[in-house]
Amino acid sequence: MKNISKYLKIAVSLALLAALFWIMRDKLSGIVSIIAHAKKPFIAMSVGIFVLCMILQSFRLKLLLDAQGVHIAIRDVTFLTFIGQFFNNFMPTSIGGDVIKAYYASGGTKKKLETFTSVLIDRVLGVITLSWIALAALFLYPDDIANKIVVVIIIIMCVIGTVFTAVIFNKKAARIIVFFERFFKSPRIKDQLQRLYEATHKYRHHKMLLLHAIWISFVAQLMFFYMAYLLAIAISSGVSFTFLMLNMPAISAASMLPSLNGLGIRESGFVYFLGGVMGKTNAFALSLLYLGVMLVMSL
Repeated sequence: MKNISKYLKIAVSLALLAALFWIMRDKLSGIVSIIAHAKKPFIAMSVGIFVLCMILQSFRLKLLLDAQGVHIAIRDVTFLTFIGQFFNNFMPTSIGGDVIKAYYASGGTKKKLETFTSVLIDRVLGVITLSWIALAALFLYPDDIANKIVVVIIIIMCVIGTVFTAVIFNKKAARIIVFFERFFKSPRIKDQLQRLYEATHKYRHHKMLLLHAIWISFVAQLMFFYMAYLLAIAISSGVSFTFLMLNMPAISAASMLPSLNGLGIRESGFVYFLGGVMGKTNAFALSLLYLGVMLVMSL
């Protein structure tokens, strides 16, 4: 069943990407020309921003690991972050890299569940801050809404972000983890769920640490958007940073759907959500440049 699911995700990504290339077939020469004539200094700057984002994410993860009593040097955490990015891009799910990070980070320690919880909360904080940024952009820059579906996606993201926030900061809300015990007969699984609840709830006693992690997450998310903006400048698309800040969260949310790290879904999202303003040719070219930066920096 796992193999079927894996191959299905790969098939979804490849099918969507193939369909997108087919739909854009008359514009492919224009897309190639746009990428070929893209301003190289802006692409180089976007690569630098990407590296800084990865380093920031490493500091965020280290804070969360420290709270669980798992002490790893920042150099090693940074290495794990890049390893995770590699597996995110080449495994049939966007959380594949998280599993790898948790596995290697727990090496040499008995705190495997605590390490897994840290990596899980690291991902959750990314979702929370992404939803908050999207909501703020929605109120601050309503004129940049090019597609009404963006509003729906942002609302859904905010609901999910609110639930995640409650689970982390509220003891009663966190007990939803323990609620799932009743569905399992295995004492081992029940024990693991109880320990997961305790490890998650532990962050409630590290509010300043969490605030620092959230602040880092905000900066990292904005830098990822700025990376996309630099690539947009590189192809002279003419879109504003605020436009990308409002619409990129919808693309990021869509790319979390089961696939090969959002491949196909993300590129379709660029064309669908950004194409109405910057043109579908520019939007597809931007998506390929964005993908290229991620893939190159994963190697």
